[in-house]
Amino acid sequence: NGQMTDEQFARLKSELETTYQGAKHAGRPLLLEGGLDWKPLSLSPKDMDFIEAKNSAAREIALALGVPPQLLGIPGDNTYSNYAEAQRAFWRQTVLPLVNRTARALSLWLGPVAPTSAFGGRLDEGESPGAKERLEFRADLDQVEAFTPEREALWARLNAATFLTDDEKRAAAGYGEKSEFLRSRKYSPGQPRVPAGNSDGGQWAGGGSGGSNDQLAMSKPVRGLLLNAGRQLMKVKPSKQKLEELLKPGGKEAGIRSGSAGSEIRTVTKQEFEKLKSDILDGAVEVPSSPNYIGKWYRRSDGSIVGVRNSSGSGETLDVVKSLDRALLENGYKVHHK
Repeated sequence: NGQMTDEQFARLKSELETTYQGAKHAGRPLLLEGGLDWKPLSLSPKDMDFIEAKNSAAREIALALGVPPQLLGIPGDNTYSNYAEAQRAFWRQTVLPLVNRTARALSLWLGPVAPTSAFGGRLDEGESPGAKERLEFRADLDQVEAFTPEREALWARLNAATFLTDDEKRAAAGYGEKSEFLRSRKYSPGQPRVPAGNSDGGQWAGGGSGGSNDQLAMSKPVRGLLLNAGRQLMKVKPSKQKLEELLKPGGKEAGIRSGSAGSEIRTVTKQEFEKLKSDILDGAVEVPSSPNYIGKWYRRSDGSIVGVRNSSGSGETLDVVKSLDRALLENGYKVHHK
C-alpha cells in the first residue's frame, strides 16, 4: 500500500546512515527494496549544459571589455574570414581609442615644453602653446599587421588613380612630399654607364639627359650616408648587450693592465672610459648599494649589477658587482681611466 511500518523506516534509516553517509562511502550504489525509488536532487553537467554556459559567460565578459568573441577561440564561433574582420574591429574600436586617448594626454602634458621652431628650445614666456609647432604623439598604424589588407587596398587604389600627382598620392597615403633631390633623380635612357671591368662599372656616368654633374657627384656621398645609416640601424643598442660583451668585446680585455695591478683591474683612456660608462649605464636603473660601498649601484636590463665610485688613487671607477657569466667576467672586475 506504499506505507512503511515504523520498524521498516527505522531499519532503512539506519542502513542509509551506516552504509552511505560520509566521504568514504561516496559512490556506492544504493540498493532499495519494497518498491522504493530514488529521485535525483541536483542537475547533471549534461542537464546544466556546463560547457555552453561557460562559453556564454566568456562571450559576455569579452563584449564588456570590447573584445570580439571571435578572438576567444571558442570552437564553432569563427572562421578565417570573420576572425580577420574581428581582429581589425578590435584594433579600430578598442585598442586605437585607448592609444589615441593616451597619446592626446601625453601631447597635452609635454606639448608646452616641447621644442618649437628651434629644436631643443622651449616656448617663450607668455607665448601660446599653439602659436608654433608642438610635440604631438600619434600611433604608427603602419606597424599594425591587422591593417595590412587595408593599406594594400589603399595603395592599389592610389596607384590606379592616374588623375592624381605623385605628391597627392603620397599625401593621401599619409606621407610627405618628395624631397627636391629625389625629384631631380629621374631615370634617363640616354644616360651612359661606366664600362664593365672598372671599379665602379655599371654605375651612371656623367653626360646625357639624366641630370647635372653636380647631382651625379652627390650620388657617392649620399650612398655613403645611406650605408652608414643602415649600419647604425643594424647596430645593437648597448642596453641590449650583455655586460661581458661590453667589457670584453670578442673576449678581448679592455685597456691595459697598469703596473702591479691584478689582472682584474684594467686602465683605459678618459675618452674610452666615458664611452664605456655611457654604454654600460644605458637603460640601467639605480638600486640600493651595500652599506660598505662608497658609490652607487646600477642594475642593467640583463640583470647584471655595476657600481660607480670615485677612488682616491684611480679616480672614477667601474666595478662589476654581479656578473651573469663568471667564467668570462668575475665579480670584482674593475675599470678606471688614466
